Amino acid sequence: MTAADKFITVLLALILVAAMLLSSLFIVRSGGERVVISVNGENYASYNFSDIDGVKTVEVKTEFGCNTVKIDKNSAWIEESDCPDKLDIKAGKISKTNQMIVCIPNRLMVEIKGGETKADRVTY
Repeated sequence: MTAADKFITVLLALILVAAMLLSSLFIVRSGGERVVISVNGENYASYNFSDIDGVKTVEVKTEFGCNTVKIDKNSAWIEESDCPDKLDIKAGKISKTNQMIVCIPNRLMVEIKGGETKADRVTY
């Protein structure tokens, strides 16, 4: 491989990365309408953001483990968990459509549903 070949390869890779980053900037996610909590793939609970006043606390106690999910007017997060790595707590708050927090040891998933994902200028 010559120096020119290396230069072209690096240049194409940089252009590709820049194109991916720019295209992700044009996709705007709106806030979701509801929070869906599921355990082991089955629906555990669902809450509309419009029905929440203050902060709602949901205790999820199953045979797989215990989690405390907090929901406010426009976001959700996991406050406490008995899993060993606590990655679900470290995930922080979610508020946009299709965002989710997963606790694999406890088989828990908290997901934001509803709202729209809009494409600005670029639509495939």
